[in-house]
Amino acid sequence: MEVQYDSRKGNQAPIANNDIAIGNRLTFNDVQGSTLLALVASDLDQRERFISLEGSRRIGNAMSASIEARIFSNTTAQTQLYSLRSDDYLEFLITRYF
Repeated sequence: MEVQYDSRKGNQAPIANNDIAIGNRLTFNDVQGSTLLALVASDLDQRERFISLEGSRRIGNAMSASIEARIFSNTTAQTQLYSLRSDDYLEFLITRYF
């Protein structure tokens, strides 16, 4: 858990000026090397949120699968993350090693 606070205003105001972030990494300690990482960051003033999810797992000796998601929510025209409101994404990747 992390709290971010910065009192600068105007053009120098940072994106994370009064935010709280909570994250967790889970490593399953299995043969496939499965991992999961989750993070939620929330602005305490504007109520906008950033959600990040990542996961991966080996498939046999020559392949792996991973998933990644980034989500921006509760953005309004008055918030700093407004320009990212349409940049949510979900990626699923299968990699083969040779």
